[in-house]
Amino acid sequence: MSRITAYALPVFYALLFGAIWLLHHSKGLPESIAGLRGAFDYSLLVMLAIFWAVYFLAKRNLFDPLASVMDRRGRFVRERAEARDRAERALREAREAFDRRLKEVRQEEQAAVEALRQELSARRDQALARERQAMQAEMESARARLEAEGERARDELGPAARSIAGAIIARVTNRHAM
Repeated sequence: MSRITAYALPVFYALLFGAIWLLHHSKGLPESIAGLRGAFDYSLLVMLAIFWAVYFLAKRNLFDPLASVMDRRGRFVRERAEARDRAERALREAREAFDRRLKEVRQEEQAAVEALRQELSARRDQALARERQAMQAEMESARARLEAEGERARDELGPAARSIAGAIIARVTNRHAM
């Protein structure tokens, strides 16, 4: 209950009871309201006094503590809601920062992997070129050895081959002559 209502109600009732008392005790009332005089007696004032006594006691001992508990609970709920909102905002900001950092790290890792791939590709190309040169040199060496051996074999087998060829021709011709 607001402060204005708490002070306005007693004033309103005091004016109402004053008017009732005047109606009850005044002798020169108009005929239209003179019949109301007998409807009021002093027990009404006792009931009003009891009502206000109960009202102020209940207000002080029941309504005010209950209102303060409800106000504290309302403040607590608002504070928790604000704390939750702050925590959600902080979580959202942390998640966004994490996502940004994760994206940066992934980009850095992709750049590092690409650089490593290019470096390894260059090393592989260099190694292949060295091996090609080594293989070509070995092939040239082998070719030279084969040609040298072929020449040596021709030189060694040349006279023997001529004599064998002559023997073969002689034998073939002797057979034909027979």
